[in-house]
Parts: sequence; C-alpha cells; structure tokens
Amino acid sequence: MSEDLFGQVQSYIDKKGLTDVQVYKGANIDAVETAEKYGIDEDTAQDFHNDSEGIWLNYQVLDETIANFRSLGQIKSDWKEKIEKDFENRK
Repeated sequence: MSEDLFGQVQSYIDKKGLTDVQVYKGANIDAVETAEKYGIDEDTAQDFHNDSEGIWLNYQVLDETIANFRSLGQIKSDWKEKIEKDFENRK
C-alpha cells in the first residue's frame, strides 16, 4: 500500500471513529518487515505462497478471520496458524 493510500485509509478510519484492524499479507516479500514500515503489528502480518494452494488457503483463512472479527470484535490470536504451517512446510 502506498504511503498516500495508507494515509487516506487512516484518515477515513479516524473520521468515522472506527477501530482499525489491519491484516497484512505478503507473497515474495517479507510481510512482517514490510508491515512494520506501515505501522502494522507483526501479529497481523503473514507471508504466504503465491500459488493456487497458498492463495486458496488465504481466502479460507481470511473468511474465517473476518467472520470471527464480526462476531467477537477482535482477531483471534491463532488466526494465521494454518497459513504459517503451509508457508513453513512448503519452503
């Protein structure tokens, strides 16, 4: 996300009085390092494999994560466990 776009999103969140939750996903980069540059907590950043299996898994996990967030108001601490395992197992 460009610095300008990030600022626009943050401004919108601030204006609406929303609590922002950012999940940063990255393929072919260090997602944690990149997320930190934008002020995104490493607990919500995750690398993944940029192939059909990795992308499909991401959609499944994000679907679960969003549903949980909507019902609980927070992201579960183990939200990225499946993606982490897949990323490590297929290095």
